[in-house]
Amino acid sequence: MKVSVCLPTYNRRDLVAEAVASVLAQEGVAPGDLEVLVVDDGSSDGTADLLEERFGGRIRLIRRPNGGDAAARNTALRAATGDVVAFQDSDDLWHPDKLHRQLRLLAHRPEVGLVYSPKRTVDLAGREVHPPRVRCHRGRVTAALFREIFVPTPAVVVRREVVDRVGGFDETLPVASDYDYWLRASLVTDFDFVPEPLVTCRKHGGNLTAADALRNQEALLAVLERFRRAHPSAVPRAVVRRRLAREYFKTARACAAAGRGAAARAAARRSLEYGFSLRAALLAARPLREKGR
Repeated sequence: MKVSVCLPTYNRRDLVAEAVASVLAQEGVAPGDLEVLVVDDGSSDGTADLLEERFGGRIRLIRRPNGGDAAARNTALRAATGDVVAFQDSDDLWHPDKLHRQLRLLAHRPEVGLVYSPKRTVDLAGREVHPPRVRCHRGRVTAALFREIFVPTPAVVVRREVVDRVGGFDETLPVASDYDYWLRASLVTDFDFVPEPLVTCRKHGGNLTAADALRNQEALLAVLERFRRAHPSAVPRAVVRRRLAREYFKTARACAAAGRGAAARAAARRSLEYGFSLRAALLAARPLREKGR
């Protein structure tokens, strides 16, 4: 079973080589069955030159103008020739047996189209970071996945036929295009997981998902609202209301912190409409008015 690994990178010279090396160090996968597609998304720090010097013909390096993670992943998907597609981020590390264990699961479960695992999170010094624990789910996971994000992108392998059905990543989203993709994939195939963490995610100041809390929150809301409208019967109404109430509340807080008082109050009202608690009502009152002036 040939695997195409899609790895976008942008100005990650200090971290990307280790991410690529962890892919090339996979055990139990023949070199001829591993296609590593690294898409340099317009880096200006010498990332592409470093990769060429370090890995040469062991990877396929594709250079493109900067367009964001979604566009870079789509570039890799178009070039991929494998039966299975895996995703890696340019700052994260795969455990040596990741692909072997996930491919074995796919081989034994033909009805499963996407396999993932939990993640381990560390800082750049290697110290363990303990993010909120999430529960993994298998089978048709749409409702559970709408409720919370539990699929780490660098932990995913997906059959090519599923990719062909789902299509590409949404390039209009500044972030959360991966979450949008897993939601759409959950409509067409079963998910399964390896229970042990098979990826190590490194937290650092350059992580895209930490760059702008408000932008990230608004993109996440856009994904949820669009999915709800496009697939009104895919998720129980109570699940939809609880998740949107929570996310509109978070959006209200992010808007308030950014000094956008009117937007904060509007988001707090939406949170209340979806059934959020009195905390949102308090948020919609004086603190937001004061911050938004």
